[in-house]
Amino acid sequence: MSTAIQTAIYFTALLVSAVFVLSGAVCLYGCLWIGLVLYAGLLALAWRTFDGGRHPCFLFLAMLALFQMGRLVGYAFGATTDPFNVVVQTLIPITVSTTASEITILLVLVSATVIYALCAWNTPRIVLEPGWEQSWLPACYALLAVSFPFVLYKNYEYFQFIRSHGGYLAIFTDSDAIAQSAGSLVRIMSLAAANAFLLVYLIERRGGRLALVTTAFLSTSVLELLIGLRGKVFLFLLTLWFLHNLKTGKRFRPVALATVVLVGSFAAVAISGFREMRSTAVTGPAGFIAGQGISMGVTQVAVQYRPLFAPHAKTYLANELLQAFYPGSHFGQGQLFDNDISVFLNLDAFREGFGTGSSYLAEAWIAGGLLAVLFVSILIGLALRLLHRIGATFLGAAAIAIVLPSVIYLPRAQLLSPIAAGLKSGLVFLPMLPLLAFVRWLIHDRDLS
Repeated sequence: MSTAIQTAIYFTALLVSAVFVLSGAVCLYGCLWIGLVLYAGLLALAWRTFDGGRHPCFLFLAMLALFQMGRLVGYAFGATTDPFNVVVQTLIPITVSTTASEITILLVLVSATVIYALCAWNTPRIVLEPGWEQSWLPACYALLAVSFPFVLYKNYEYFQFIRSHGGYLAIFTDSDAIAQSAGSLVRIMSLAAANAFLLVYLIERRGGRLALVTTAFLSTSVLELLIGLRGKVFLFLLTLWFLHNLKTGKRFRPVALATVVLVGSFAAVAISGFREMRSTAVTGPAGFIAGQGISMGVTQVAVQYRPLFAPHAKTYLANELLQAFYPGSHFGQGQLFDNDISVFLNLDAFREGFGTGSSYLAEAWIAGGLLAVLFVSILIGLALRLLHRIGATFLGAAAIAIVLPSVIYLPRAQLLSPIAAGLKSGLVFLPMLPLLAFVRWLIHDRDLS
C-alpha cells in the first residue's frame, strides 16, 4: 500500500474520531486510546515516509509525543493512574474539565497531522555531500582550538556558582549573577566555540579525527550535566546524531533509539536528583516518559483558562524575542506565558525557582484558539520542510545545526524560542564568517603563494 493511501486512511480515521469525541459519543479514556493509536500510526507513517526518520519532522513529532502525550503513554504502560490530572508545578494535582482534556488531545493530533502532511508531500531524499567547504576545515579547527578553553572556563564557573548557591534552581532565581560569574567575553567565545565545533562536525569526513574532536568537545557537557542541563545536552546529542545521518545517508535504527531511551531514562532520573540535591526513586522508560509528559498539563490549563491569559498574548510573543538578550527574570507578571502559568499554578514554587515551561500549542491556543493552532502548525510544517530541503547544502546544514534543537523543543518551549535562539546564535555566527575567511587566507592562500 502506498504512503499516499496510508496517509488518506489516517486522515479519514482522524476526522471520524474527532467527530465522535466532540459529539460526546466517546468518553475521556476512550479519547485517550484513540489518541494513542492515531499518534502511533502517524509516527509509523513518518518513519516510512521520511526514510527511517531522516527528516526534522520526524524528530519534531517524536518530541511532541514525548512532551504532550507522555502521560498517556505512561498510563498505557501502567506508569501512572491519573494521566489527565495536572501535576506540573503543583503540590496537589489539579483537575481540569473533561472537555479541556479532550480538546488538548485533539489539538496535539491535529497539529501533528498538519505538520506531517506539509512535510510528507513530495519529500526528496537529502544527503550532504562534501564540497567547497572542505577548504575551510583548517580555519574552523583553528577557531575551535582558540575558543575551546572558554567553554571549559564558562562551564566550570557556572558549576561552581550554581553548586554554591543552592543548586540547579539558581539558574532561574539568580540568572544574572550566573551570567556575570563568567563574563560577557567568555560567554561570547563559548558560543563561538559551539558554532566552530558544529562547522567542524559538518565538514570533517575522516572518522577517526571526527570521533576525537567530538569526544573532546562533548567532554565539556559533563559539567553541564552536573549543573542539571540534561535537556540541553540531550538535544545537542540528538542534533549531532541527525547531522551524522545527514552526512552519511544512514537512518535512525529502532534498536539504537530504544537503547538510548532506556539508558537515557535512568540517567535522566539520576541527574534530576543530583541537580536538585535530593534522592530520587528509580524509574523505567515508561515512568520517564510519563514524567516528561507533564507538559501536557500546560496545554490543558491554557485550554481551560484561556480568558485569563489571552489578554497578554501579544505581550508574551514580543518578550519572547527579547529573551534572546535578557534573562527571563527581567519579565514580570503579564509579560511571559511560562512565568504567568507558573505563578497561577504555584506562586510559592515559582518564587523558589520552579517553573512549568511553555508549549507552542498552549501559546497558540490562547492567542487565537483553533485557527491560531492551525496557522502555527502550518508555519512549523513549512519551516521543517525548508530545513529538510536546505540540508543538501553546507550552509543549509549549518543552519539546521544551529536552529534544530530549539525547533524540535517547541512542544515544551515558547512559541518564538527558535527565532530568539537564531538571533542569539546569528549575532555570533555571522561575525565569525569574515574571521574564518581571514584565518583561511593565513593558512591556505599564503601557503599556496
